[in-house]
Amino acid sequence: MERVRKGVRSLVWLTDEGVAVLVGCCYELHRVLGEPVLLHFKGTVTTGVGEGVYYMQHPRYAQAFENVLGFRPYPGTLNLKLRSWSEVARLHALRKVGGFTVPGFVDDRRSYGAVFVFPARIAGRITGAAIMPERSRYRDVLEVIAPVCLREELGLRDGDEVEVVVSIPPIIQERVVITRLRERCERYIRKCEHVLRTMKVLKNGKTSRVIKLAHDYFKDAVYYLEKGDVGTSLACISYAEGLLDGLRLMGYASFTWE
Repeated sequence: MERVRKGVRSLVWLTDEGVAVLVGCCYELHRVLGEPVLLHFKGTVTTGVGEGVYYMQHPRYAQAFENVLGFRPYPGTLNLKLRSWSEVARLHALRKVGGFTVPGFVDDRRSYGAVFVFPARIAGRITGAAIMPERSRYRDVLEVIAPVCLREELGLRDGDEVEVVVSIPPIIQERVVITRLRERCERYIRKCEHVLRTMKVLKNGKTSRVIKLAHDYFKDAVYYLEKGDVGTSLACISYAEGLLDGLRLMGYASFTWE
């Protein structure tokens, strides 16, 4: 959030990143409720810099898109400039989600970045995809591709308005949830590691045994996270935090969670 004071009043608004976080929460609610996630965009046709034609004609990209989408895209992208801040925020949130991935590669001349791909319905009649190049120069432009030339098929010219409905398949939604759980687990592990290094023991007795148990759970959390078992890792680090909090509440140790 950002805030600006004007006299006795304050203006508060959400930044693009803040809106992206809220949209991400919306994705999770849709997933939990078992509803499909469909994002509606409406933009005006604009001429790009010609990079789409260059990349779409590259055999490695063309074949990779066909493998992911089931069709070979027409060599070129249709660029739609988004007008509302909410649509731009959704675009940024979509980038954070990450779609099906067309991996980057290196040839004898240069390196090429990865591209995120989302299934899309264009103008209500053409099945295609929204793409988000890892190295995109655009901030408020949605790039779409299809097996046909969209300008010719839809009779489009610069300035025409086109609606695109982008879908987030369940497999991508699941990946978003797993990624966020992993980030949360990593954060808990960092906090627990800090406490184990800096805590002060106030009473002896069985305190050292409890600390050893907490440390063992901490090591287990790190091990399972490295193996990709996020659920077990999260359970282990929760046990470690519980043991440490117990020592603090009973006055056996002193520390603060950062």
